[in-house]
Amino acid sequence: MSDDDGSRSIQAHQDALDFMSSLGDEIIPQLLFSETLCEEVDGEDHLHLAVDVSLGGSSDGSNFYSVSVKRTVPRPGSDGTVETITAIMSPTLRVLEEKYTCWSDEGNEMQLMLSLNEGTYQLKRTSKLGQESFVSGKTFVASDVKGFVSEGSSFLLQRLLALQHHSFPSSMEFVGLDYNSTDLCRLVYRTETDSEDSQRRRFTKQYLRGNDALVGWESVVDDTGHLKSYGLAATAAGLVDKEIPNMETAFKQPSMNRVEKDLSAVDVMTLPGSLQWPDDMEMYSQYLDRKEELKDSHAKYMKEHPELKAILADFLQFLLLRKPDDVAAFAADFFSTYSARTAVNAGFASSGSIV
Repeated sequence: MSDDDGSRSIQAHQDALDFMSSLGDEIIPQLLFSETLCEEVDGEDHLHLAVDVSLGGSSDGSNFYSVSVKRTVPRPGSDGTVETITAIMSPTLRVLEEKYTCWSDEGNEMQLMLSLNEGTYQLKRTSKLGQESFVSGKTFVASDVKGFVSEGSSFLLQRLLALQHHSFPSSMEFVGLDYNSTDLCRLVYRTETDSEDSQRRRFTKQYLRGNDALVGWESVVDDTGHLKSYGLAATAAGLVDKEIPNMETAFKQPSMNRVEKDLSAVDVMTLPGSLQWPDDMEMYSQYLDRKEELKDSHAKYMKEHPELKAILADFLQFLLLRKPDDVAAFAADFFSTYSARTAVNAGFASSGSIV
């Protein structure tokens, strides 16, 4: 994206920039909690959204937020898609790193990695459609996209807006990211008092390309920043808040350290200092080249040694005929016949005992 003027043509409004720059450490304790939303289907609760926000610190003493999200997105004619997001950002919502993964019930998968390195955002998208995989990448200069809010950081932004709704206008515009095209886009937040409860705020989050809507999310949040409903603009009312105490179940991974309201109790996490190799475009390209080189080398070796296929075919056929309980012992016995130190037929002499 830095190769053209696309990132410069989309800019956050000044009130959005002022809001982000005004954020301080005093509000941090109110943001650190986990929550879940479920939908009742046939009398059973189905998880549709789980959000966890925790706090860490880097070696230089600065704090950063860590956000984990899992959500199910309904799609017409299917069971929908499952999305997971992990993001790290500064106290002023400057995105430092984000990983977004989306799985569909057709078996397709899309992963997007976003990393900030020396003032430049590096974006890598990997898509898997059936047996085919596609990899693409982009970069854009962070200073050109002030007010940038990723999908992961938007969950933290909404908590902040709910807690401080008296100090900002009812509509603010940030810079967002269209995860399908990986292009920057407009991200507009609108808020109003909920018509059913004056202590709650109704938020609409809209991604726009020009004036064309890409996708919109709608949610109701109480005055402590907790979600009461959430979903695509037309379906948000179907999701209700439920208590699920263990986030490990929701995310299928070890839960993150909880942070108490007393900041002295914060468990320090390590802020990523440099990109890991899957996030580095050049290194990832080298990895793909090496992968193809190994595939060609293996194919060449198989072609030069046709007896390998025959040996493996014999082993599998013999294995399936005998169906031994101890496959490893059976394999050791079978291949021992190819050893120069083994007497002829010695291995097969005992193979019958491994049935």
